[in-house]
Amino acid sequence: MMRGIAIVLLAVAGAARATVPARATGLEAAIAKQVQAGLPAGMALIEVAVADAVVWGANSTVAVHWPNALKVGQSTVLATVREGEKERGRFWARLTLGAVKRVLVAVPSIDAGATITEGDLALENRVVGENEGLDIEPSALLGATAAQEITAGAVVGREALSLPPPLPQGAPVKLTVRRGPVMVSLAGILERATRPGEIAIARSTIDRRILRGRLIDRATILVGGEER
Repeated sequence: MMRGIAIVLLAVAGAARATVPARATGLEAAIAKQVQAGLPAGMALIEVAVADAVVWGANSTVAVHWPNALKVGQSTVLATVREGEKERGRFWARLTLGAVKRVLVAVPSIDAGATITEGDLALENRVVGENEGLDIEPSALLGATAAQEITAGAVVGREALSLPPPLPQGAPVKLTVRRGPVMVSLAGILERATRPGEIAIARSTIDRRILRGRLIDRATILVGGEER
């Protein structure tokens, strides 16, 4: 049997960080503190789970080691519990890790069947699973229909909205390249199917360069602008 604590996720200054709940003062919190200190940028701890049988006292300490690189999803770390100089046991703790990504969230609650209007959606940094969340410019979804009820502050998944159809791979696009105050337009070919509002990759037909930007409508990719 495993017991676990969920880590509270907070958005601070445009980034997400994880903090241990004040009530979680035991073994899981001690493991969480060490894991958080060693996580790479763009990754956050969601939950720590340990076996019920692990002994943890008021004077216990724990050392955490992970033999392999941590990854989004489920990972395990080796924890060694000591009481002073005496080792009390070693065990594997299970971690749930998420990626810090810019994803679409609901600002107010949205009813199923409602039409998306200005201010309903926003892009925010959130900690999400590997395949969770949408990075789509909210303005590209104006007029879309909510396929289900979405609570305020919730991450919006693909199943929650009737999304516009993607522009197919190989479609011709205009690449608008911004370099400071200068704007240059190039012809390009879309490298992968992309919906308006999403990050797109295209190849210039002039010099074959691969460029990355946001598809702002069904024909134009803004390169070098703010991708947010």
